[in-house]
Amino acid sequence: MPSELERRLERVLAAAPGPDPVASDRARRAALEALPSPADVRRARRRRAALLVAACLAAFVSGGVTLAATGAHLPVVNPDPGPQPGTRTGPPAPASAGLPAGTSIWAVAGGRVTVITKETPARALPGRRITAFAASPGSLYAVEGHGATLRAIETRTQRVVWRRRLDGRPVAAVWSPFPIRIAYVLRTRAGFTVGNLWGTGTHRFTVDVHAAPVVPAWRWDSKALAYVTAGGAVVVHDVIGGANRVLPRACGIHRPVAIAFAPAGEVLAVADRAGRVALVDTAASHAPRCLTGPAGSPHLAWLGRDDLLAAAGSSLTRYAIAGPEAKARTVAASFPIAGLDVSPDRGRIAVLLRGPSGATLVVTIPPRLHGGPPALTPGPTLLRLRGPAQVQWR
Repeated sequence: MPSELERRLERVLAAAPGPDPVASDRARRAALEALPSPADVRRARRRRAALLVAACLAAFVSGGVTLAATGAHLPVVNPDPGPQPGTRTGPPAPASAGLPAGTSIWAVAGGRVTVITKETPARALPGRRITAFAASPGSLYAVEGHGATLRAIETRTQRVVWRRRLDGRPVAAVWSPFPIRIAYVLRTRAGFTVGNLWGTGTHRFTVDVHAAPVVPAWRWDSKALAYVTAGGAVVVHDVIGGANRVLPRACGIHRPVAIAFAPAGEVLAVADRAGRVALVDTAASHAPRCLTGPAGSPHLAWLGRDDLLAAAGSSLTRYAIAGPEAKARTVAASFPIAGLDVSPDRGRIAVLLRGPSGATLVVTIPPRLHGGPPALTPGPTLLRLRGPAQVQWR
């Protein structure tokens, strides 16, 4: 007969989100190695309980902020929830058939959010017009700004898990790579404020009340946050200790309008409208590297720690920066690029092209550094949008 501990663990696991296969396998192996071989029934029971604990821990890791975000109660997961409001049922459209399974593309335009997956080509989320949006890694949750409120929702059910009243109107939000914190930018009567809070909506912290309206960037380890001040300085904020460190200005950039941390290491890409791109080592181990990019409103995205994309106007440039001399190649787009993001596996890119009648969302492969067509060759159109738009691939 199972023990009371085993029955409790089984009930918790039945309500928890599905664990990540890799994390579960790693936890299972570690639990097995830590146990002696079961020589009797008591040891067999201990082994079973340890496996359940390992799987439970893996579920908590893969679920991110699930437990804390719901007031220390795991959400009830309906194994067959049925169609949600706004869901288009039936077979996937050909345009989305090439998307990697398990990923989501989130497009925001005109204050409305649309999500595209391999299984659901396009689903407009119900709700009000928003001023800021960010999906968490894995798309378990999203945060939305409306009025002076920031709220978090469970993306599958659209259940609101928390709401927070802020001191201004949210205009940007970014979830940390480990989904434990959210950075945001508020528009206030005095200007712009950068702040962050936990994924549970608690522990709100004001980072700087004299900020620029530039989307902050999280470092890969979620321990540091970069933002731009009203005076044009780039600052790295230590979210653990609370200290701010001003980076030296580099490459003649005085008014940065886009920043992005590399997916590993300490390098931060900083770009301005004049086509200047600086690669700043925030650990101060190496001197900044200066690149020349397309002029216009820049969009930055990393394909790898030594592989950067910069888009502006109707141009997209790819930089290989592993060696002492950066290699670059620029390709042309059919329309101005209004948004750019990279798939989680770094193999494809989502591009928003701003045409005369609105924005078009397409997915394509990154331009080659050598050879290949001189123009961006987008795949099928996934979505057409009206109004200012942004795109995120999770």
